[in-house]
Amino acid sequence: ELFLVVNIQSNQYLSCEWSVNNELNILLSDWSLVPISIITAPNVNYAFPLQLRAGALSEGSMYIFSFRCGGAAAASIEIITNSAPRGGTFDIMPIEGSEMKTLFSLKAFNWTDSDLPLSYRFGFISSKGDELTTIQQSSAPSSFSAFPRGDSQLNNSLSCTVEVFDTFDASTTDYMPIRVNPISFAEFSQIFSPNMSISIEMVAVASSVLNSVDCTKSPSCPLLNRNPCTLIAATCGECLDGYVGEIGNHNSLCINQSSFRLYTITTVCNSEQDCSDLHYCDIHSHSCAVRMKSCPSDCSGNGNCIYYNSYSWSAVSTCSVLSTDCFARCSCDDNFGDTDCSLSSDDLARKKQYRHELAAALQSSIDQKNVSDVRTSDLKMWINGLDSVTLNSAQLSCASLEMILNVADTLMMHSLSIDISYDDVMGILRSLNALCQAASCSSIKSDRIESIISQYA
Repeated sequence: ELFLVVNIQSNQYLSCEWSVNNELNILLSDWSLVPISIITAPNVNYAFPLQLRAGALSEGSMYIFSFRCGGAAAASIEIITNSAPRGGTFDIMPIEGSEMKTLFSLKAFNWTDSDLPLSYRFGFISSKGDELTTIQQSSAPSSFSAFPRGDSQLNNSLSCTVEVFDTFDASTTDYMPIRVNPISFAEFSQIFSPNMSISIEMVAVASSVLNSVDCTKSPSCPLLNRNPCTLIAATCGECLDGYVGEIGNHNSLCINQSSFRLYTITTVCNSEQDCSDLHYCDIHSHSCAVRMKSCPSDCSGNGNCIYYNSYSWSAVSTCSVLSTDCFARCSCDDNFGDTDCSLSSDDLARKKQYRHELAAALQSSIDQKNVSDVRTSDLKMWINGLDSVTLNSAQLSCASLEMILNVADTLMMHSLSIDISYDDVMGILRSLNALCQAASCSSIKSDRIESIISQYA
């Protein structure tokens, strides 16, 4: 964002206007948040501003802003915008290894910029598309890091990142794919020992390992108009933008919002083709009936799919895919747990403990930083870490929830004083939504969650 101001005084009426000379030849009025012209009265002092919206100026460009009154009086100023580092490369060795076990060497070479010194931050792209940090921003152009497994549907490929900053925090991101093979949960448990010292970088890697699921047996999610499998094994993600259907992670079809047909249950039918995509043909009544919501992976054969009222959490007998006031949830058999009842009770307890320790490490990292020293990159790293730790609400223990609330509250307060995007703040809101879904721990108060959200409203 750019702000300029000129002082005007004259003994006659004048027509004055801001202009800009630049190679893009764009009208200044398209950029400005305030009027760019004024008519002045005699013997009156004016302070006339020019304020451009954020992002209006291109990086590495020169602009000459001029202010002219009548045919004679004029003033101008030359503005050269900063540009991000460029020209370098990013290298990782080895190019294949195992999650949590292989220590990869990361190096950034030959990056140049006139605004020194440069700093570097290393990370990776998570299964949900977030950029998570493994090495915090520092002056070191090389480091070592472990990584979580890659995408099982892309031969375990993982996209690693380096973000290179100049002294004004203008940055460029470069990417390199590597192959990171999965390890068993038993191996993970041996590496992630109880009460081990956990760095903030380990939060991103370990939480991503906990979030990893086997998607090799999922259907073709694009054909169902759904996002890729990321959270529940063999199950597609939410409906794509512009499509409606069963809310959440499912393998049911999502329908184009602008063109799908809704039939009433009285519509006569002889086959599925006679009904809309969100209905089925009841062979007994020969009428179209609304499909019911389903549970993830049909509860893996280790539980029952129960319908609940969204407001009272009381069990209900039916819950159609068109209903917004109910949801389907697995009620797991004894000795099983998780969203789809796929984990043994012992494994679920261990995963809850691991997430608790990661949340504690996240809170410790935040508490150790002076408020005045918090940078945008710090805040984004913490938010993405919180989002990753809370991604699976079924693996959050009651003991973790109050701590996660405190972390979310602190991050929301930081977001009000640091310039970050709404997309970044959504990471905090998703974590609060996970707390709401994390069952009935009495320590969580809805008014506390509402209070945190209201800070950003």
